[in-house]
Amino acid sequence: LDKKSNWEAVVTGLGAQEEALKGVSSVFSQSLTEVIQGMHRLEKDIGDKAPKIETANKLEHLLRDVSAKTIELAGKAGIKDVNALMDGKADVDEVNKALLEVNTQMNLKVSLAQVSNTLQEQSLVNSALITELCLGRWIWKSLKTKTSGAVPWNLQTSNSDPDNLLWEKDKSVISCTS
Repeated sequence: LDKKSNWEAVVTGLGAQEEALKGVSSVFSQSLTEVIQGMHRLEKDIGDKAPKIETANKLEHLLRDVSAKTIELAGKAGIKDVNALMDGKADVDEVNKALLEVNTQMNLKVSLAQVSNTLQEQSLVNSALITELCLGRWIWKSLKTKTSGAVPWNLQTSNSDPDNLLWEKDKSVISCTS
């Protein structure tokens, strides 16, 4: 039904364009007739009064105007050209098929909510791994104890969580904040 109504609209539009072209052709024909009549009147009025070269120049000018109008009208689309363009236009079925393909591709994409949930889950896994992998190593390089008998940690060799494992040089205590 949509194709039929679209086709009827196209036929109606083409008919209107054909009528418009007939009107343009009629106007062109009238203009051409008026130009020719003007040329005849000009020849009659000028007669022997003006030199023939001047008359020839005016006639050339008129012929150029007629040629320009002819070229201008030739550039207008005819009914055959419009029909050819309409035949190459996508119909409703082709557009619907393309939209279905786009919709199918859109359904295959991951939603923003799924991405957000996955990122939250990964964040939880990361935080659990960090707490499991909290590691630090310190060396008692001086081999001397404090007066209280405590071991002073002189050198830090590794600390995977410096915000949690707080070390100060030559202190006998390493603080854990969490």
